[in-house]
Amino acid sequence: MSDKFNSSTVDEKGNSITDSSYQLALCIIENVDGDARDISSMVGYIKIHESIFAPALVCEIGIRDEANFLEEFNITGNEIIHIEIETKSFDIENTLSYTFNVQRYNDYARNAENSQVQAYTLVAVSEHAYIAPLKTISRTISGTSTSIIERIMKDDLNVSKFITFGKCSTQFDGNINISNPLKAAMSVVNTAADINRTPYFLYQDLSGFVRLASLSYINDRDENPVYKTF
Repeated sequence: MSDKFNSSTVDEKGNSITDSSYQLALCIIENVDGDARDISSMVGYIKIHESIFAPALVCEIGIRDEANFLEEFNITGNEIIHIEIETKSFDIENTLSYTFNVQRYNDYARNAENSQVQAYTLVAVSEHAYIAPLKTISRTISGTSTSIIERIMKDDLNVSKFITFGKCSTQFDGNINISNPLKAAMSVVNTAADINRTPYFLYQDLSGFVRLASLSYINDRDENPVYKTF
């Protein structure tokens, strides 16, 4: 697999030696008409942003378009992107699969010397972040903060890959008044604390799981050895 990676980012065994080393195996774009096309050859770069302060992943894809794909494929800004990324580290090969919904296209530019060449950046987010502004919820809520957040994420935003860490010590009793489900969940997160009185974070990581974890759990060396330093 070493021949698939840039030689400057792998060792003699083909292992990635930088976090950003990967091979783009697949990048399929699907438009509102149901047409699908593999645009891997047009992709200049991919950046997937994750943060413990962000409840969803954000993907940026730089595209170099030499075939007027933007107009010919009927791109409207509501496309679905399917990505497969291959990595190799410590002789362990891994394939990561993601699905994102396009929000917008940024940084459009056209080559001054060749009008057929155009470039733009596609910005996409995880499905639950995409559908959240399109839905509203309004109801009375009561229970532990983490259980309320979990119900919103699973029932209102269709998040199947959801995990909670830490023992919640806070209750939330009140009303959600005509609110975006994700904003409602984040408002509950802001009031949540665990038995150690540390706050919770609602975030999605590169595994695709949405995690609701307390700060004391994130810093716990025994329970959570992945985070050695925070």
